[in-house]
Amino acid sequence: LAGMTGEQCAPGLWTQLASKGRYVRRTYNITETFTVGAHASLLEGRFERLSTVNLDRTGPANYRPLYPTIFEELRTQQAVAATDVFLVANNQILPGLTASVGNEASGATWVHVPELSDTAVTDAVLRIMDDHVPRLLVANLHDSDRAGHAGEAYLDRIRTQDASLVDLLGRLEIEHPDWWANALIVVTTDHGRHLSDDPQGWREHGDSCGGCRELPLFLFGGAIEAGVEPDGGAPIADIDVAATIAAHLGIELPWSHGRSLARLVRTVDDQGPRGAVEVEAVGNDTVYQRFRNDDAHRSEIVLRDEVVSSPTAWAAEAPVVASSDTHDALCWRELDLAHPTAAGAASILAWTPHCRVRRRGEPWTDIGFATPSVAAGFEPALTWNGDRLDVAWYASPIDASSPTQEAMGLSIASWAPDGTPRGQWQAPTSVAADTTNGLLSATTVRPRGSTNADTVIARAGALEPTAAAVSRAIQVINFTVRSSANVRFDELWRTHPRVEHPSLHVQGDTLFLAIIGMEDGDRGVSVSQSNDAGRTWSPPQRVVGDPPLAHLAPRWSQGELLYAGRSADGTASVCRSPPGGTARCTSTGFARLDSFALQGNLVLVSVDTGVGNWEIRTLGE
Repeated sequence: LAGMTGEQCAPGLWTQLASKGRYVRRTYNITETFTVGAHASLLEGRFERLSTVNLDRTGPANYRPLYPTIFEELRTQQAVAATDVFLVANNQILPGLTASVGNEASGATWVHVPELSDTAVTDAVLRIMDDHVPRLLVANLHDSDRAGHAGEAYLDRIRTQDASLVDLLGRLEIEHPDWWANALIVVTTDHGRHLSDDPQGWREHGDSCGGCRELPLFLFGGAIEAGVEPDGGAPIADIDVAATIAAHLGIELPWSHGRSLARLVRTVDDQGPRGAVEVEAVGNDTVYQRFRNDDAHRSEIVLRDEVVSSPTAWAAEAPVVASSDTHDALCWRELDLAHPTAAGAASILAWTPHCRVRRRGEPWTDIGFATPSVAAGFEPALTWNGDRLDVAWYASPIDASSPTQEAMGLSIASWAPDGTPRGQWQAPTSVAADTTNGLLSATTVRPRGSTNADTVIARAGALEPTAAAVSRAIQVINFTVRSSANVRFDELWRTHPRVEHPSLHVQGDTLFLAIIGMEDGDRGVSVSQSNDAGRTWSPPQRVVGDPPLAHLAPRWSQGELLYAGRSADGTASVCRSPPGGTARCTSTGFARLDSFALQGNLVLVSVDTGVGNWEIRTLGE
C-alpha cells in the first residue's frame, strides 16, 4: 500500500513478536488466488482446482474438496473426536472445507462467528481454548479481506487484525504454557492482493501477479526456532503448510503434494511425495509427472523415460494428451519462481503452458502455446480435428494493472501445421465467463450431411453466477472453426444440476457423454448419447459397477468407458464398460489411486504403495 512495509502495516507481527517467532521469506501461493480454492490448498497440501470442489449440498457456498483434508486424516488416523478439531471463521464461504466429499462425519467442527470483526474470531479461539484445548484449530480472519474489496479502512482493519493476533498469541503463551511449549502456530494468508499502477488495484486479487502470489508466513510456538529465514532460503509453497502441520501432529497426509518444513520446525522430519503421478498413455509411450526430492525443483514431466519439462522449472505438472489415428499431442504446465516476468508495477508469477505434437511415427515437435501464461488450473481439453489441434481451457486474464477481480473464462484456440517447424496457433477466443473453473472435455464430431467436423466441448461448473452456491451442471457447447475470423460458439444442452466430471466420446454418428452425478443420495457414473451432433440427448443411463471415486473423471479410450471405483474390499479399482453397459472392474490392490490410462489392452495406474510413495503399475485384462 503506497510503498508501505510489512512493519508499518502490521507492527505487532513484524516487530513486537519478532523475537518469539520466525518470519519465513519467499512464501508463495502457487495455486488459486481466490479464497475457497486457496484455503483448500492450505488444508489438503495439494492444488485443488475450483472446478473439482464438488457442491455436495445446497446452501451458501458449501463446496467440498475431493481430496481428504488434514482434519479428516487427523481424526481417522488418531481416533480424534470432533471436539478436538475446529474450523472457525467470520464468513460463510468456508464451511464446506471441514471435510471432503462423503466424509462429513470425520470432519472438523464448524464455528461461525457472526460478528464481522477479526477480534471476534480471536476471542472465539480463546473461548475454545479455555474450554478444551483442541489438537487442531484453524481460524480464518476475514474482515481485512472484506475491507480490501470494499476499499474502505483497509489499513485500519489490518492493524486491528494485527493487534488481535498479538493479544491472542500473548495470552496463549501465558495461559497455556505446557501447550505452547509443544505447539506449532502458523500465521499466513490464503492469497495476497494486486500490486498495481492503478491506485485502487490493491482492492482485488485472483490472478498471477506477484502481489497475489506472495504470502507472509510466520511460525510461533515451542516447535520452532525463533528468527528470520535468510533471503537465500528455498521457496515455500502454500501446499507446504498442511504437510508441515501433519508432520508435527504425527500423521500422514498421503495425497499431499507439499513438503514439510523440516529446516524450520524442530518436531518435523523431512517429508514429501515420492514417485510418479498423473500417468497418461500416448500411443506406445507413457508420460507422467515425477516428484523430485529437491526444494528448488519439485516435479518434472517425463515422456518415455526422458525429462521433457524445463530444467529451471520449480514445478512441472498435469500432463494431458490427445490422440487421433494419425496424430498425438501432449501439454503440461510449469512454474518458474526464479524468473518472474515484468508487467506493469509488479512481477508475474504465472504458470507457463507447454505443448508438443507429432504425426504418428515421427519425432515430437515443441509448438509452445497460444498464450505465454496461464492460470494455475491449466489442464486443457485437447482434440484433433484432422491435422488441426483444438484446445479448450479455463483462463484468467493475467494483468497486474487491472483493478477488478477477474472471473474465470473459457478460452479456445487451435493449432495447425503451416510448413514451419512449430506450426501456427490461432489467437485465443474467449467464449464464456463463469464463476468457477470448470472441468472440461472435448471431442470432434462430424454432423450428418456435413463435410466439416465440429469440436464439441463439455464443461462442468456453476454456470449461472446467481446459482453458484446451489447448482452445478454440465453444459455442452459447439465450437466450429472455419478460419481465424470465423468462429461459432453455440450452447447445445445442459444437464440437470449436481453433476461433475464430463467426458465426451464419438463413435460413428453417435456422441456419448459420461458424467458422475448424484441420484437419491447415491453417486454413480451415467452415460447419455446424442445422434444429432449434441443437439438432443437421451436421459442419463447409470453404469452398473463399483461406485466411482469422487476425485477422478471418467474417460473414454478405444471405444470403452473407463472410470475409477471403490471395490467391496476397500481398494481402488478401474472399471471398463461399453457405452451404457455393465462395467468390468479390476482392483488395483491399493487403497489410493491417483490416475489411470488405457494403453492397448493394459491399464496403467498410479497407486500409493506406501504413504505418499506413488508408483506406476499395470493391470491386465
